[in-house]
Amino acid sequence: MINIAAVEKSMAWRQWSDRGLFLLSIALSRFINGRKNPKLLKYSRIIVFKEDEIGDLVNVTPALASLRKQFPQADITLVTQRFGLNLLQHCRDINRVTDDYASLTGQYDLLIDLRGTPQSTWFAIKNRPLIRLDRGTIRYRNRKAGKHPRETETNLQVIEPVVDLHNIIHKPQITVSMEDRQEAEKFLASERIGKFALFHTGARRLLKKWPLERIAEVMKMLHEQYHLEPVIVGDRSDSEDIETLQPLVPFRIHQAAGKTSLLTFAAMCERAEIFIGNDSGPFHIAAAMGTRSLALFGPGDPVFHPHPHQSNATFIHHILECNPCDMVHCKYRENPCIKRITVDEVRDKIAQLFRAP
Repeated sequence: MINIAAVEKSMAWRQWSDRGLFLLSIALSRFINGRKNPKLLKYSRIIVFKEDEIGDLVNVTPALASLRKQFPQADITLVTQRFGLNLLQHCRDINRVTDDYASLTGQYDLLIDLRGTPQSTWFAIKNRPLIRLDRGTIRYRNRKAGKHPRETETNLQVIEPVVDLHNIIHKPQITVSMEDRQEAEKFLASERIGKFALFHTGARRLLKKWPLERIAEVMKMLHEQYHLEPVIVGDRSDSEDIETLQPLVPFRIHQAAGKTSLLTFAAMCERAEIFIGNDSGPFHIAAAMGTRSLALFGPGDPVFHPHPHQSNATFIHHILECNPCDMVHCKYRENPCIKRITVDEVRDKIAQLFRAP
């Protein structure tokens, strides 16, 4: 059971600490950059900080691709969380990806902080670059202008001072290896899976999780109308949902949750007919792989809607006046926003995706 008082106390402390870090980041960039014109400087060593969740890492790939296009000869390092090492290990737009600050040696000409953590901020103070670009400055500017752009657009705004407009790339992309594809094929063959649909039924917050009985109805529809076998994906915590789902359908549900790496899952997306899931990292991976993808949004922030350039991806989101919220307290406990998504709405969106060229 969730300890609401403890959650509230933790969130209050985090808001204050985040606000302080936010202001420090803005001041630090102004101090380092001074009156220098970032476009007139040369950058041979670039470091990018993005210590964030899976979906955020997918949404940072356009910024990485834009930097590589602008600086084809530069040495680019990405600092991320541990799971990002696997997800972006084959990214052609960076020279290395690491979660180890001790491995960061030498001087960097350009430092780009797309998250803003105490550790990344301290790194900039200790290892002063020629130019520092940060997310805090852009978020402050957007708030002042009453804007709330998508996450991919915010990342691109951060690097705008050093990247020419014609070098900006908008579409997220994940690179998989031949070995990842072989692992995906091996799993599909072992399960004797033909045409299939991927389902990510889990969510970190209950308020972001679409009811499993409705997921079962969608599985039945896809099986009957499109002859697709359902495959559950995600981590080990998501694997438990199959125990609820399997008795609700008269055919087998395949279990991939907790059995594949992120890149094996990405390779499976290349073979899948469609992906359906809650607002989470797997949706962003599927969309980046070009798979027909449908995200079901609850209290999530609209900045994580798929980019218009991703014509293969769509979403359903009943945005209430309380959005975005803390995902713990709900004004409409009997009818939260995620439960306002109907099976008919999902059917209609699926039909649109299959009709699209």
